[in-house]
Amino acid sequence: MGKQRIRRPAYIWWNFPVSDYCQDHLLMGPAYGLDTQAAGTMTGFVSNPMEYAEASKVAIFGVGMYTWNIENYDPTQAWKDACDFIMPEASMAFRIFCEHNCDPGPNGHQYRREESANYVAPIQTFLAGYKKNTFPEQSANLLGTLFAQITASPSMIYSQSPNKRLIEQINPWLIQFEFLGKAGTSALHMAHAWYEKDRSYTWQRYLETSALLDSMKLINRTLNQKAQPKGVKVGSKVLHPFIVDLYRQTGRNLLSTDGIAPDEVKVSIPSIFTNIDQLKSQPCAEGDNTVGYVPLFEVVKVQPNQYLGIGWEIQKEAESFCFNLPKSNQPGRVFEWSADGKSWSLIPHVSTENAKDTIRTIDPKARYIRMRNNSDQQMELYVLGFTATTQQDPQINEALMMYDMNLDTYKNLNPGEIIHIKCDDINAVSFFLSGSNENLVSITGLSQDGEKNIVYQGNVGYIKLNKTMFEDFSSLEITTIGKEPIHIHQIVRE
Repeated sequence: MGKQRIRRPAYIWWNFPVSDYCQDHLLMGPAYGLDTQAAGTMTGFVSNPMEYAEASKVAIFGVGMYTWNIENYDPTQAWKDACDFIMPEASMAFRIFCEHNCDPGPNGHQYRREESANYVAPIQTFLAGYKKNTFPEQSANLLGTLFAQITASPSMIYSQSPNKRLIEQINPWLIQFEFLGKAGTSALHMAHAWYEKDRSYTWQRYLETSALLDSMKLINRTLNQKAQPKGVKVGSKVLHPFIVDLYRQTGRNLLSTDGIAPDEVKVSIPSIFTNIDQLKSQPCAEGDNTVGYVPLFEVVKVQPNQYLGIGWEIQKEAESFCFNLPKSNQPGRVFEWSADGKSWSLIPHVSTENAKDTIRTIDPKARYIRMRNNSDQQMELYVLGFTATTQQDPQINEALMMYDMNLDTYKNLNPGEIIHIKCDDINAVSFFLSGSNENLVSITGLSQDGEKNIVYQGNVGYIKLNKTMFEDFSSLEITTIGKEPIHIHQIVRE
């Protein structure tokens, strides 16, 4: 068809593995999707590489193999040969690294690549079983071996490969890759502890997994910051989402009781939301105190009553909101806020004459903001900026963080401070605590006549008290023994 239309053989420019639209990712996967029946229909075929010359050679090797022998081209074999050729001293470690750094991530072009393809089915099997309180061992063993290999691969590449230029180019992703492996290993141990019905060890591993995921967030916020989007993503299509899913499911499991099912436990995280198909694949840009859309450099069509929005943690309020939406400055564009994501109120004094602006007077109850097409006509605009800057809500009673059914929030319990828990109408009470190993926690029962007795004294962690331990008391007091504060993530009354 193309040859008939242009009346000559085509000269092909392939935009792969170029990553100017996903600079927080590396595209190290096979050069697949090429027509092996196209011999004789082209005068030339060129590949547009990433900005990293050495790292681009994995894909360019495949393109070279394709153009040399189109009819017999095997993208998987070419990719394996490329890894062996580029890093023969540590070819398996390099292959593992490349296998899980293939996909550009969600993007406005909706262009995705296969990544971690051999592990999609085992992950689905494992998650499905885990949500039913089983532990599929075959899948777990396969994934455990993989995460161990991922953890070891960067050090093998550093120590065995003489290609210093390549290592320099991929170094941020090698650092992040090791943390991915450690987080995956910890998450599997956490899941196994839950399967074994050991809540105390599950909580320890949950905190460990949380710290590793936080380390990955820190790397993403501090390395490769001149890129667009900023940051460092690895295993972002399959492996990292699996770890996060496992972590969040385990958090819900830990907080579940006979009266509260895991799926009913609230999880509060920064997020973007929209009913515009074109934006549903757009990634969220998340910082310590910011949440927004990664800029999209193409026209977005917004139908009547369609919207794009952002949400953030319940313990934070919006300090400011800024938008940069070229071509959106027309009648019918409205900005709205919501406390619950259901009931919406107009953000006043936003002029439709401005395509970009910063709003600093936002209702402190707001936890969601959206822009909606309130007209009866289609709008066309660019999403170059849509971000909220948040801060800790000074009006939130920190004590409420102990009862919000969210393990990511907590109240600091400082030395000398006492927290009181009433014992009325409860059969058990659980404490999810964290802090220094040098700190101890003391829980004391108080009777109606003022008599005190120590119910628990020991290390911080997961503590559960059954009714027989406090049935003679009207309330409990919890204090820390040590010089440092401890964190009370949750107190669950059953």
